[in-house]
Amino acid sequence: MKKLKSNNGWRLIITIVSIFSLIFGVSEITSWHLKKYGKYTIGYTIKINKIRGNSVDVTYYYHVNNKIYHGANTFINNTKVPGRYFVKFNKYFPLISCLMQEVPVDSSIVQAPKNGWESLP
Repeated sequence: MKKLKSNNGWRLIITIVSIFSLIFGVSEITSWHLKKYGKYTIGYTIKINKIRGNSVDVTYYYHVNNKIYHGANTFINNTKVPGRYFVKFNKYFPLISCLMQEVPVDSSIVQAPKNGWESLP
């Protein structure tokens, strides 16, 4: 019976390590894609969501090539809702994005080009 409990303990450890590796791997791949294939557009914050314990996300949407995409990122305290911030998105898979909450869009910028900017304006 002790051997069975020992095997279950190892399975639990391996499962936990696998889940964290998967989460970290997806995050790193997303970051790499944005770094290599990133373009910029304007994102509009629409909602603050409290999720899992103390975690808070901000929901936003943005336009690329006349399509509307939605995303969510961890909320940063100074982010305004509603607000306009730059979004970095993958030019081949625009669904992959990151709201740049530390970079609000200046009021002099009315709209973004339909396929985004190569660099921040």
